Amino acid sequence: MGYDLRRLARKGLIVCPSHSHRYRLTPTGMKAAAFFTKLDARLFRVAGAVIAPPDGVPRPLRQAMEALQREIDALVRGAKFGAAA
Repeated sequence: MGYDLRRLARKGLIVCPSHSHRYRLTPTGMKAAAFFTKLDARLFRVAGAVIAPPDGVPRPLRQAMEALQREIDALVRGAKFGAAA
């Protein structure tokens, strides 16, 4: 974690006051944090919702998986797997 903190400090996004182990955001760091928060909310979440619905599986794929499961169930019933012999 120290490496990451040093990188952020070198880029001017955070500062560490002398004789302290705490870090503070600089005005530039605050702007960068706000930018990435807005970018996530307005772009990545919207694009993710378009690509995959909230349940995570696109509808055509979900329908194909359900059809496959029905066929497997029919095969199992036809072969009478699990029935007492």
